[in-house]
Amino acid sequence: MNPRTLGWVLLLLTGASWGGAWVTARAAAHDAPALWMALGRFAVAAVALLPIAAMLGRPIRMAHDRRTWIHLAGMG
Repeated sequence: MNPRTLGWVLLLLTGASWGGAWVTARAAAHDAPALWMALGRFAVAAVALLPIAAMLGRPIRMAHDRRTWIHLAGMG
């Protein structure tokens, strides 16, 4: 695929996903607790992004030192 065409396709997908997220969040806000909605968002993101990371051949690095884990827990 032409890089220019790929760029437009990715822009279209980004706009559609942002727009769909608003509609889905509004509908789910009445039926699901916030914790389950957040868990669902991260699960969908992981399912979508992990295969892309595998195709790119980039390793997924985990934090090893205690200080980094403390920072991550604080941000969470």
